[in-house]
Amino acid sequence: MQNPAPIISQMNQALNDVDAKLKANKLTDAKPSVNNLMSLNDQLASHFSDTAFRDKLHHAILALKDEINKPNTNQTTVNNQVQTIRGMLNDAPQKMMTM
Repeated sequence: MQNPAPIISQMNQALNDVDAKLKANKLTDAKPSVNNLMSLNDQLASHFSDTAFRDKLHHAILALKDEINKPNTNQTTVNNQVQTIRGMLNDAPQKMMTM
């Protein structure tokens, strides 16, 4: 099983990109980063021992993706979702399986 730390780091980078696009008012350009976030989360999912946390993180990322894909994206909602996911990623190492 691969080390989850680089995956979490890449997820934080994707969130930083979404945040930058939000501040630049170019949320349509954030779609690749959100798709990358979904893919990275799929890689990270197998590392969690806390399945409720894993599912909550998945749903938070999915909600962000859904909001980004709306024709009239709510910037406040996107910002809140980015902050929620960032907080969850900070907690993620404590939710991992120990070897």
